[in-house]
Amino acid sequence: MLNPLHCPDCFSEHVEEYSHYETKSNGSRKLYRCTACQKIFSETKSSFIEGLKKPISFIIHVLKARSEGLGFNATGRTFDISKNTLLNWERRFALLKGPLMIYALLHTF
Repeated sequence: MLNPLHCPDCFSEHVEEYSHYETKSNGSRKLYRCTACQKIFSETKSSFIEGLKKPISFIIHVLKARSEGLGFNATGRTFDISKNTLLNWERRFALLKGPLMIYALLHTF
């Protein structure tokens, strides 16, 4: 079976599973090692969830409240998050709007 992962440093396809680690709220994650350049990287490297500390379900809940009309400052107070965090999440997940719409349309028909 072909491995769909590429090394984020040298873009080599020669990647092998290295180890596992536990996150606080997102479960187990895998680490990979590039056999070409020996760099070790996470499976979330270069993805939209890279570096997130909160559970994705919580982030979706916050962004849903924003899309239903809760104001920016009110969202920060309600969910006890900083304005910079909320702004970062909105910018990061805004890039997914197009692909998610296409995905929803394909599964509707």
